Amino acid sequence: MGLGISLLISCYNRTGIFQRSYPTWFEGKTWPDEVCVLNDGGDRGLEAVVEEMANRYLALPVSYIYRHKESNEWSNPAVAHNYLVKTAEFPIVLIIDPEIAFVTDGLPVIKKFYSDEANRSSSCSACRTYGIQDPDRCLGWSVEQIINNPSTTTDVTNRDSKDVIFYPCTPASGYRAWWRQRYIDLGGKDERYLGWGYEDLDLHFRQTRLPPIGRDACLDEIAIVRFAHGISDMSKASISFEVWKNEGEKGIPVDGVANRDREWGMPEIEEEYQWA
Repeated sequence: MGLGISLLISCYNRTGIFQRSYPTWFEGKTWPDEVCVLNDGGDRGLEAVVEEMANRYLALPVSYIYRHKESNEWSNPAVAHNYLVKTAEFPIVLIIDPEIAFVTDGLPVIKKFYSDEANRSSSCSACRTYGIQDPDRCLGWSVEQIINNPSTTTDVTNRDSKDVIFYPCTPASGYRAWWRQRYIDLGGKDERYLGWGYEDLDLHFRQTRLPPIGRDACLDEIAIVRFAHGISDMSKASISFEVWKNEGEKGIPVDGVANRDREWGMPEIEEEYQWA
């Protein structure tokens, strides 16, 4: 269809999960046109795993970026995602979290979605997510073994149980594609969301206010597994909540454009490597 896809991943101290997930992005799947991994100031061991991935899939253009931070603490990936989108080379950007494993071959579905120009103002998410609640659960299992396990359930009352694989059908914030120019026109993710949460929700609702009106397409043809990970730093969660409560929830800015009159998507980059 002539529409290239940039696969973008920001990772902070989830190197082991990244290593577990990445083969599912490529084995038996349509490959993206480039893969860009940004280490958001965390475990330096991620570089070796990204190099391992690049050497395993030699025809795949891979880049690795290390972001310098004044502190080595986790922070909301809004800045990292914004940088990755602004530097991506292809018209479709697929932003995923490192704990996301692919079940179905989603890239052809995304390309088909965006081949219709009427969809280019909208985001596009995986709709079937198999959530592994226990990080040690299912070690060594294939994604097929996970989704076909008898403990898979849609019972929301059990969603936090370590004994089940929770299977909701809702838009996945950890697997969401955008028409790159639309994301940029929206001003990216609001970088005032420093702590956990709300930045994806805010961006979703802002796309419904910037003409042409967008939506989030939750595509049932795209299924993923989300591996559990350690709890993110919650120390700045109140900052994100206040921005959402005072502005995002109230539909501010009314035109849907964030980060106006400021430099955005500009982290301090310490290192960058490319394999092609």
